Amino acid sequence: MTKEPETYTVAECASSYEDNRLIVGGVLAFCFVAATQLLSLDKLPPSARLAVCCFAIAIPLLCASLAMLRLELGYEKSCRPWYIWWTPGIGIIAGLVGAAATFFVLHVWAGVLFIVASVTGIAMSFGFIDRLQKLNKEESEETVSEQ
Repeated sequence: MTKEPETYTVAECASSYEDNRLIVGGVLAFCFVAATQLLSLDKLPPSARLAVCCFAIAIPLLCASLAMLRLELGYEKSCRPWYIWWTPGIGIIAGLVGAAATFFVLHVWAGVLFIVASVTGIAMSFGFIDRLQKLNKEESEETVSEQ
């Protein structure tokens, strides 16, 4: 038996809607432009073929993610089932792998630098999220102890 996702009002998540739409839309735009450019080449090297395959995964998933985000705005209440998180997550990862493969088409070092920068940025983001969660947990514990 699957657990029902927690419900919330759409107004509570209005700012995250804009953030998610911006991130997903930006990755989608990059994937579309890069795929279009790669498909215009006469002969695709192996890394370009990998990039096109990744973009073929990313583009429909990111489009579906944008559609779900937009559909949510038409309702007062919403929820976040597992696929709401997996759809853009897999799309963004496929887009990043496709971007890395695209940089490998240009030069091996460009691909390596892109991967190193991506991993560094992701690690820093997760570190920052962890720090924010700890900080807010401490504040909520102090608020409870004061009451």
